[in-house]
Amino acid sequence: MGADCGAGLLTNLNDYAKKYGWDTTLPASAQAVGRYTDGIMGQGDLYGVPTYGEYVGYFVNDDILSANGIDKASLTSNAAFEAAMDKLVAAGVTPITAADYMLVHLAYNMTLNKADQDWVNAYQFFTAPVDFNDEQFTDSSTTLQRWVQKGYIASSASGATADDAVAGFTNGTSPFMPGGTWLDGTVAGAAKFNWSKMLAPGNPVSTGSAGNVWVIPAKGHNADLAAEFINLTLQPKYQDMMANDGGLPLLANIDNVTDPTTLKTLPLFNELVANNGLGFYPDWPVSGYYDILKAAVIDLVAGNTTPEQYRQAIGSYYEENKP
Repeated sequence: MGADCGAGLLTNLNDYAKKYGWDTTLPASAQAVGRYTDGIMGQGDLYGVPTYGEYVGYFVNDDILSANGIDKASLTSNAAFEAAMDKLVAAGVTPITAADYMLVHLAYNMTLNKADQDWVNAYQFFTAPVDFNDEQFTDSSTTLQRWVQKGYIASSASGATADDAVAGFTNGTSPFMPGGTWLDGTVAGAAKFNWSKMLAPGNPVSTGSAGNVWVIPAKGHNADLAAEFINLTLQPKYQDMMANDGGLPLLANIDNVTDPTTLKTLPLFNELVANNGLGFYPDWPVSGYYDILKAAVIDLVAGNTTPEQYRQAIGSYYEENKP
């Protein structure tokens, strides 16, 4: 979308946003995916309008927690979460199943644990320099190493696939799986136990974003009608319809939602959106970054590198390739 904006292929939606109130009804962190300046996402004029979103939290096996005397409602801090995982390890249970891209998201969620929106803006939108030895990256890299060493995550996760992790969770092997809302339907269809969801304890911001955006081509002949259609999709009736069909709309009324899976996940998304807590995805700022992040976090989980080497690997690529 940044390339399209830079090439002048999309219609500036500022006037339509004021006419229909999109600039006030849509939360700032959701609008960010449609705002661009010189092809850089995050700020500037509005060129795209999101209607839904996604986020990464934890899928939770409530039966395993109950069997081990752990109350999910008490897991509101990192200390409480780690104490619960210590209890599970002592009982012979590996608390977290994760692999592949899940490890990338887990590491970024740990980084966001110490972050605020200014930090997110600096990392994602280049509003300020980023120090990869700052509190955020240092804490997340050392925490991830500690979690592997303490048996919260199996070091063998470095060689597994995301499908392996999903199978491990839905088979009832581990009580926690970091995963995105795109896995909601898979878990709902496969799990034979009581399950729920939770945000990462202590996180004010979480991996996630608004979803795909509506745009109007600059050479379109019916811009007014297109804007009217965009506005229609943001109306309560259709936002509620999206929720009841399994989506995560930005403006749905939870009181009108009956879909059981959406009822597990939408309240957490609403919480993030209301607090402008969408931290986007770690590979978004720099082209080709995903492969670098995945290789680095897999090496860290496998014990092949230190937290310092992990930060050097992801930091040097970011600095060398940022726009």
